[in-house]
Amino acid sequence: REVRLLDVSQLCVFGNVQVSAQAIRALARRDIPVCHFSYGGWFECVTFGMGHKNVELRRAQYRAAHDAACSLAVARRVVESKIRNQRTLLRRNHPGLPKAVLAELARAARSARAARSVEALLGIEGAAARVYFAHFAGMLKGPRGPLAFEFTDRNRRPPRDPVNAMLSFAYALLTKD
Repeated sequence: REVRLLDVSQLCVFGNVQVSAQAIRALARRDIPVCHFSYGGWFECVTFGMGHKNVELRRAQYRAAHDAACSLAVARRVVESKIRNQRTLLRRNHPGLPKAVLAELARAARSARAARSVEALLGIEGAAARVYFAHFAGMLKGPRGPLAFEFTDRNRRPPRDPVNAMLSFAYALLTKD
């Protein structure tokens, strides 16, 4: 299939796929990353061009990464946002969701914003994920029977059902970002 480079934001290759040097250079000149995944969907590496040449921005990012307070502040916001998004997804897409679940996720988001350590934040994130995935199946819509998407719990490495396989695939794509 042919696609104009103007319409490409990234190229994801899975398994033993070859990309010519000419194609890589054309993509790199346009700041289009080539993301390499294993046959199983594991993100392995990314090939990209020179990208931004803003040295001061990179230096500030490295300084922030080495500052424990700054890193914790960023992590708090990321986890809080993730939990709020999980809550929103359940609220919008789960027809029979108990109100207590929404309250529990709202509490977890507030706790994430106030976490005093990375370890505490990881615990809050894990507890919220357990709540989210305990009700995840209620968001799946579609046919019932042999072609239905069944979900009982989150599993991985390797995923044991189609829903978990799709979740793992999407997380692999997000890992690249």
